[in-house]
Amino acid sequence: MKLYPIFIFMLFSGIAASAQLGSHAGSYKKWLKKEVEIHKEDSFFNGHKLGASMTIKEDVEIDYFLYVYEKGNTSVVLLVTKIKDAMSYIIQDIIEIKNLRSIDNIQTGSCSINNEYDARIVVLEKNIKGKPVNTKVWRVDIDRLHFKSITARGINCLIEGAD
Repeated sequence: MKLYPIFIFMLFSGIAASAQLGSHAGSYKKWLKKEVEIHKEDSFFNGHKLGASMTIKEDVEIDYFLYVYEKGNTSVVLLVTKIKDAMSYIIQDIIEIKNLRSIDNIQTGSCSINNEYDARIVVLEKNIKGKPVNTKVWRVDIDRLHFKSITARGINCLIEGAD
């Protein structure tokens, strides 16, 4: 009987971990855990335009990237892993951001949390009354390979072209 509480804890821990993966993917859940061959990217992302890409961590064998694809007024942020020298990569997690206006912005690679630069932060900046406001923020959990929502408090991003 002493194993029963441990079993229940493990069951709920597994459910919570799997619930987080893809929780921001929306209609792009079908892309989760897909392997994309580098020479076939155009056909895989048919109709989507690459808006940004950045390396967020390099290890001895695996590199971690963020890719931002755009299609109409929707942006899709991908967390991708690539084995060094491989000709493909795997989409680990996804954020779908709908109803973007041309004055809104997705920030990657230019943000800090409490004045500490962090390449793993993704910010949705909405232009409100002429000023950028961080409305949603996610941070990559490298250990679990997923996006986690975090508070916008303490997040600052450089604005391109600003002095």
